Amino acid sequence: MIKTEDNHKKIGIVTLTGYFNYGNRLQNYALQEILKRYSEEVETLVIPNISANSHGTKHYMKKLFSQPLSKTAKAFANKIRGKTKKFLNKDILKEREHRFKEFSQNYIKERHFNSLYEINEISNEFDYVVTGSDQVWNPNFIKNREQYYFLQFVEKEKRIAYAPSFGISEIPEEIR
Repeated sequence: MIKTEDNHKKIGIVTLTGYFNYGNRLQNYALQEILKRYSEEVETLVIPNISANSHGTKHYMKKLFSQPLSKTAKAFANKIRGKTKKFLNKDILKEREHRFKEFSQNYIKERHFNSLYEINEISNEFDYVVTGSDQVWNPNFIKNREQYYFLQFVEKEKRIAYAPSFGISEIPEEIR
């Protein structure tokens, strides 16, 4: 529980920060505004996307090819359709990303880091770090960044989880 008598506490937010989704930008803004009731200093900690290892690809391929052939073909066709749509709409997507970044710059206090190591170095600056909401524990979104989204860079007493979800119905056995 965040103590309200001291408004000088510093709170960090760890959430999905992709600049392509209305939901994650709005929930980030809303969480920030609620946390401002408890602290004058609230900022979202943004780390770079770290390319996923082949583990995710292996899991996807295993899942894809363990299905009946008709379902596998359909999933593969959907993947190609999605890539084609993205390519054909790249100018629209670029403009959309620009607008989400602009919204974030104007309304969300963000602090960008080049690596997870940098976040480890500043963890003592924060009185609390909140992870959530949204699918911050979805294994398909957080590959190679689990320690970040599970707040392993701060002491246990500083960790707060706010409405995190996995966003999938079943967690693959190999990553439990």
